[in-house]
Amino acid sequence: MGGLKTTITIILLLSLCTVAYPQEEPGSTKGEPGSVQEKAAAANDDDRLPLYKEGWQLFLAPYLWIPGVHGDLSHQGKFSGTTIVDVPWYDLVPLLFSKAIGGMGRAELWNGRWGLFSDTNFVYIGDSVTASGATELKLNARRLPITIPVSLQLSGDVKFWTRLLFQDVGVRYLLGSVPLCAGQQVPVLSCELLGGLRYTYLNQATSLGLNATLTGPLGNVSITRGGSFSDDASLSVAEPLIGLRFGLWFTPKLNLLLKADCGGFGIVAYNNVDSVIEAEVGYQERKNMHIYAGYRARYASLSSTDVAIHGWLHGPMLGTVFSF
Repeated sequence: MGGLKTTITIILLLSLCTVAYPQEEPGSTKGEPGSVQEKAAAANDDDRLPLYKEGWQLFLAPYLWIPGVHGDLSHQGKFSGTTIVDVPWYDLVPLLFSKAIGGMGRAELWNGRWGLFSDTNFVYIGDSVTASGATELKLNARRLPITIPVSLQLSGDVKFWTRLLFQDVGVRYLLGSVPLCAGQQVPVLSCELLGGLRYTYLNQATSLGLNATLTGPLGNVSITRGGSFSDDASLSVAEPLIGLRFGLWFTPKLNLLLKADCGGFGIVAYNNVDSVIEAEVGYQERKNMHIYAGYRARYASLSSTDVAIHGWLHGPMLGTVFSF
């Protein structure tokens, strides 16, 4: 929790400091005719950074995030208790598209400094296990010097699944940009303020089915008993979020993005506090298409009457950005 408070403080301080960033394009000088901004307006629009393009811009970015889990989950019910989970992301790779399925994507709509964003991340992980076995029992008959052979056969199945949804929506605002080399458009450092709402939904369920068959020595007397048990826990919460996104544009085709945000702050519901930190390297493969790779880490701490979660989801991500 102390690390989160430090992160929140840094974000707020940076958001105040970056208000002082120069608002012209890199290399422009007040009162100087023929500034970089005027020259860029006359240049080929394809050579300009997205930060400086005029009019509406739409970005659609499907991606794949493979998050490993490091944390603990506690819940109440028929199978109450605490489960400590420590699964590295690379152990989940063989389960992709079979036992682990997800749908992920980000969309942003820009017009000048302002913009809207939506980031959706849904993950389903589930599996089932079935087992059976038989054994021979020998029962001693009362008052008789004999034993009676009895066959006992057991069979059962266990099913479990987890559904997890993160949905971020909000507003983006370009605070400004700073040229790193005087008189040149690139490299340049940009900073954006992000704010909005985050919706989190978690559903975890477990079911157990058990059957037992007892057969007598002649095979014509069979007694079968069975039962099933289930446990289901879920929670959902909508919370405010605030964050910063830094962009380091080495060239018009190569850039590095760093993003950090905090949400919940423990004031909305379930004592919820979370944070997302990610770093991505992007490259323009062709006109209107970038590919990127990076790493995302998400911390969550929340609790309700029947479930509590504390820990990290973190792992690599790979995606494509289509611009229109």
